Amino acid sequence: MDAKDIQTTYLSLQPQSYVRKGVRTSYFVAAQTLSVTVRDLPKLDSLLEALVKAGGNRIDSIRYETSDLRKYRDQARDLAMKAAHEKADAMAHALGQQIGKAQMIDEVPEYSYASAAVQNYVSPSPAQIYGELERLRPAMSSTAAGQQSISASVVVSFELI
Repeated sequence: MDAKDIQTTYLSLQPQSYVRKGVRTSYFVAAQTLSVTVRDLPKLDSLLEALVKAGGNRIDSIRYETSDLRKYRDQARDLAMKAAHEKADAMAHALGQQIGKAQMIDEVPEYSYASAAVQNYVSPSPAQIYGELERLRPAMSSTAAGQQSISASVVVSFELI
């Protein structure tokens, strides 16, 4: 893994203290969040395992992306244009006409919708957490990249002849 693939995204050092039996104990709590790019996907599971063994105690998310996103978006757009042409041709044919030159072409932007939910949170006991981890252990033995869907939508207006 190259140094360029690891980026600190959050760093905090906060003083804390407590008093027990009249004795004040002061200490600092450090937190650091890293963003890591894994280019060799089969190594992800061993990387996560090494992270936990090194003291990492929280993994917020894993996001899968392709390094060839532009190429796949271009392919999806080409397929969308071909489909628009074929559909327009079929519709014009049903009217006994043909399509001529394209008069307007527009790509429909893709939007990501984020949703938020507010829930009442009750802190589970350590025994509950351990029990849940044991129940989930078979599913947590490895990550699953699955398949990423890349799509494109276009609007094309053709003249009818």
